[in-house]
Amino acid sequence: MKTFQLRETWAPEDGVLRRALGRDGRRYAEVREDLFLELRTTATRERTARMKLSELPDAVAISDDGQYVALVRRDPYEVHVRTRSGRVVWRTAEGRCGSTHEDGTYELDERHVALSPEPRALLLAADERFREQTMRRLQSARRHYLFDLKGRGGPRSFEVYSNIALQEGRACWNVPDPLRSNASFSADGRWIPLCMGDASVRLWDREQARLREPATRRGARLRQKRDGDLWRWWDPVQARFVPTPRYPDPIYAQIPQLLAVSPGGPTIAWLREGLLELGALLGTDYVEHPCEAHWVRAMAIDHVGERVALAAESSVYLYSAPRRAAREIFDQQAQTLAFSPSGRLYARARDHAIYVFGEEA
Repeated sequence: MKTFQLRETWAPEDGVLRRALGRDGRRYAEVREDLFLELRTTATRERTARMKLSELPDAVAISDDGQYVALVRRDPYEVHVRTRSGRVVWRTAEGRCGSTHEDGTYELDERHVALSPEPRALLLAADERFREQTMRRLQSARRHYLFDLKGRGGPRSFEVYSNIALQEGRACWNVPDPLRSNASFSADGRWIPLCMGDASVRLWDREQARLREPATRRGARLRQKRDGDLWRWWDPVQARFVPTPRYPDPIYAQIPQLLAVSPGGPTIAWLREGLLELGALLGTDYVEHPCEAHWVRAMAIDHVGERVALAAESSVYLYSAPRRAAREIFDQQAQTLAFSPSGRLYARARDHAIYVFGEEA
C-alpha cells in the first residue's frame, strides 16, 4: 500500500515576503520585497506571469485559469482584480474580509478571498469574535460579500449573510469555537456553500439568486427499526440509529466550524467539533467520520473527492473516504491547503514555506 507522505519542502527564496496557494493546487503566487508579484506552477515551479504592484497586498487569490488575481489590502482597505499582465480591471472598497479574534489579532490570507472559476464573481469572507456590552458574553459573526465583476454600470455587490433568512441587513450571531470563515465556490461556480446559524450547511444559488434548502437533510432514507424495547430511526447508509427531532443528538446542533468544496467535482465536506461530514454537493447521503483534529484552521478536498486534508493547531491530518480512516501526515502547523489534479497536497506554513505531500513513487 502506497504511503502519503512529505515529498518536498519549498523554503521562500531571498526577497520573497509572501506566498499564496491557488484553490485548485495548480499555481501559487509570490510577492517579493521589490513589490513584484509572480505566478508559478506547482508542477514545475516555472514562472508564468510577473507584475509590478504599487502596494504590498495582505491576501492574494488566483483564478483557476491563472489569468486573473485578486489582491486585498487591509489598511487602507481596498480590493482589486488584475489580469496576469498587471492591468487593473476591477476595484472596490466595499465589504471586508479576514478573521478578527477576541484579543484583537487579525488574520487575512487566501482563505478569505475567492474568484469564481469563470471568473465572473469575487467572494470575500469575514468573521469576528467579541464580547457583547450587556452580558459580556462571547459573540461571533460571519459575513460573506459577493461581487459581480462583469455587471453593467459598475460592479453590482450584495452581502450574503450566514443566517437562516438571508435577509439584507441581518447578520448571524453564532459562537462556534473556533470560528473560521472561508470563501469558496463549487467546481462549476454556481454554488456558494455557507455555514448557517441553524447548524445546517446551505448553498447559495448564483443563477437563481436564492438559498437552497439545507444539505444535511436525511429524512428521505430513514426507516424505523426495533432497538430493544424501542422503535428508533435507522439509517441504512450509515448503518446505525440516528437522532430525530424527538430524540436530538447534540452533535448536530453544533454550528459547522469550517467547510470545503472540491475544485474538481461536486463534493463538499464540513467539520463540527469531533465530526467530519463528506458527500455529494447536492446529495443527501453523507459519510460521517469521528475527527480528532482540534482548532482546525484550513480544509481542502482533492479533485476526485476521496481525500480531505485538515490543518489543525499543530498538525496536518489526511482523511481517506474509501478507507474511512484518518491519520496525521505532518507534525507542524499549516495556514492553507490545496490539492492539485495529480493528487499532490500543498500546505503553506506561516513562514510561507510550502510543503508538498504525495504518494510514494
